Amino acid sequence: MFAWSKAKIFFWCNLLFLLGVAVARWWFIPAVGLVLVIVGLFGGLLFFWRQKTYRVAIILAIFLLAGFWRYQASLPINSANQISYYNGQEVRVVGTVCQEPDERSNHVRLTFCTKEMLVPQATALSGKILIKSTLYPKYQYGDQLKLKCELFAPQNLTNQTTGQVFDYEKYLARYDIYATCWQPEITLLAHHQGNFLLVAIYQLKNNFLNIINQLLTEPAAAFLAGLLLGQRQGIAPELMLAFNTLGITHILAISGYNITILAVLLSEIGYWFYFSRQQVFWLVTFGLIFFVIVTGASASVVRAAVMGWLVILAQRLGRLSQMQYVLALTAALMVWLNPKILWWDVGWQLSFVATLGLVYLNPVLVKIFNRLPNFGPVKETLVTTLSAVLLTTPLSLYYFGRLPLLSPLANLLILPVIPWAMALGLIMVLLGSWWLGLGKLVGFMVYLVLSYIVVVAKNLASISFAAVSFKIGWWWVAVGYLAIYGIYFKLRQLKIKML
Repeated sequence: MFAWSKAKIFFWCNLLFLLGVAVARWWFIPAVGLVLVIVGLFGGLLFFWRQKTYRVAIILAIFLLAGFWRYQASLPINSANQISYYNGQEVRVVGTVCQEPDERSNHVRLTFCTKEMLVPQATALSGKILIKSTLYPKYQYGDQLKLKCELFAPQNLTNQTTGQVFDYEKYLARYDIYATCWQPEITLLAHHQGNFLLVAIYQLKNNFLNIINQLLTEPAAAFLAGLLLGQRQGIAPELMLAFNTLGITHILAISGYNITILAVLLSEIGYWFYFSRQQVFWLVTFGLIFFVIVTGASASVVRAAVMGWLVILAQRLGRLSQMQYVLALTAALMVWLNPKILWWDVGWQLSFVATLGLVYLNPVLVKIFNRLPNFGPVKETLVTTLSAVLLTTPLSLYYFGRLPLLSPLANLLILPVIPWAMALGLIMVLLGSWWLGLGKLVGFMVYLVLSYIVVVAKNLASISFAAVSFKIGWWWVAVGYLAIYGIYFKLRQLKIKML
């Protein structure tokens, strides 16, 4: 008989909440009916409280329906107080730039939080507009603006070369953006209307960027900004194409892998100063918090920090049975904060699946590869890479339709030097913030490491069979993960000792 311990109930509550969010995408339940059913279940919970089987069943049902409610509550309401209600019309609105501007090579994108409608009718307003405007004049987070523009709903984009459709509507929906505006008339009304803490965070990030640009030339400066701060806008298109071809774009943005590298560096520093394991754990935790702040504390960076921290926590706990509860809770909390990431945020999906690989699959592969000779960090890099790649491949094939055949070789040649690039880059920025001349001495070494990565990536990507097109559907994704789980389960049945 299945024993319902408190930990298992907690685990299944989180999973059923996630299931509720997932199914709610297709199955709409009227809000009134949903609330009535949940209230009825709470009444049944009180009535059957002394009967454990019924009590557990009702609790699980409540969490399942809570997932339905949370997803439906996140959808936009079509009312005159929502900016998306006016799509297709010319409007005049007042609001503020509520996120850090996203500067590209020939334009800037602003996330604009509306407050008041002036035309076609005066009314209080809420909702966000994605604005595409010229690079000048420059606007900053917290600037209060008045816009005159024609709104339209986000339109899906089609790649003219491959014919692949990019669901731009869903991409923006995960940020609660349902209206866009290209080249509006903008009037600046006031500065410094945003959150003072975010202003300080963005200022610190910009200071780091300025130091990097003063100490390094391109393409090294843009590359290091991607490694340390997640800034990808200045990276040359040919380098981005090379990394896409090799399937290693995760190192050009703040990902769980970058966070894990930072955590390892902080751990080594702690052990060098003879810190205890508990002190090292807290050093890593607070170090990651500081790193999130420096990089701008965006949702993707916070997500990556949480994923990387989970890997460190798994090592600290040392028991997979405990980690499954932590992972389930983490996923449920992230989806509660933003239900749309479960279906529409590819980065979140890949990060979470890669974390599962590092936590569960990595210990198995370590045992399998134990008999191989250890050539410095090569074996460890290979095992870590395979742990993440095996779990993310089905999803990557579904979304991107590309199988990077040279990805293992690229990872073996590039990943071992990424910690050096990040460590030297951080030292360079910290020294450069004190004295630029001292920062330039370290900058020379940073430039050499980054140049090596660029040369290797471009040369490998130029090989004709570096990647092949291989598009699959959802059914094959399910089959792929069932096969991976079957292999994993079989290995555990063979009593491979887990870490």
